[in-house]
Amino acid sequence: MKTENPSIDESERKNADAVVQTSRSLDADAEQTPGKAFAETQAPMIDTIHLQHKELIQSGIQVSQDIFQLRTQLNNQLESEQYLSINSVWIKSLCMKTASIRQNLEGMAGDLSMLEDVLSLRLEENIAIKNAAFASQQQEELERFEQELLHEKEKRRLQVLDDERRVLDQVFQNDLKTYQAVKDYLGVSCPSGRKQESGSHTLEDVDLVVTGDASQLESFYGSSESETE
Repeated sequence: MKTENPSIDESERKNADAVVQTSRSLDADAEQTPGKAFAETQAPMIDTIHLQHKELIQSGIQVSQDIFQLRTQLNNQLESEQYLSINSVWIKSLCMKTASIRQNLEGMAGDLSMLEDVLSLRLEENIAIKNAAFASQQQEELERFEQELLHEKEKRRLQVLDDERRVLDQVFQNDLKTYQAVKDYLGVSCPSGRKQESGSHTLEDVDLVVTGDASQLESFYGSSESETE
């Protein structure tokens, strides 16, 4: 944006008025002098000179305005340079503080990265510990379950053996009763020197060979083995 100088405009108006007055005085003198005809012939040239003079004044005004604008810019630049020169120490201090803050931030970023690594390691360790504890608990529960199964299996086996013993004892008692009945029926007396005992008897008390049905014995022992398993 161009700034006009009031003193230059005033000087231009004065110069233009002087030229007009000079031209008018020349015209008046020409009318009163014998060289009026010569003046009339030179009037176009004078007008041209006057127009060129006005253009020159206008260009001078333009140059003056450009110079004024350039001077203003130079003054502003000079003020900026003076401001920078005066506050250079403060600006340097601000730059140093900014660099220090940046270094601190970089250090904090490194510390945060290390902290993240440590937390990740601790998390992995905790997960491994929990997994190991869970696996140990599962193993203990599995072993306890196996022990319970073995205990139940042993209990069932003992129960089957007890049942077999009872069955065999019952069979023996039945066979013994049959034997006694046969002896009583045939009238076979007991050997001398031995007293006939009443009550329960065991296999050691008699000398008896029992011949059973082979198919019945196989089915009996087969059922006993299946129950034991």
